[in-house]
Amino acid sequence: MFKVAFFKYIFDSQHEDPNARFAVLTREEILPFAPVPGQEIQWPLLRVQKIVSSEWSTEHQGFRCRIEDEYTVTFRIDDLDFDEYLEDAPERGWKVCDTYPAPGK
Repeated sequence: MFKVAFFKYIFDSQHEDPNARFAVLTREEILPFAPVPGQEIQWPLLRVQKIVSSEWSTEHQGFRCRIEDEYTVTFRIDDLDFDEYLEDAPERGWKVCDTYPAPGK
């Protein structure tokens, strides 16, 4: 069994934008396999998410895996906006570590 700390970035934009505000979310899991980039993880009630990077942390004696970024600006009415996504994160198993304002604001 492997201790894994997952983290991902949530952006208040439709695509990669260095001027958008963003947040860092984390969650910890125990996996029966060593995670590698390209693997997909399915958490209950969430869409499949792909591991982008995986590294072993000697300090924490476990893996640190980055999950693909998420963008909250969409044109679908039923999608969560940035603030709603952060508010809903704990119910989805994620902890909001930090939120960063848009540069210059």
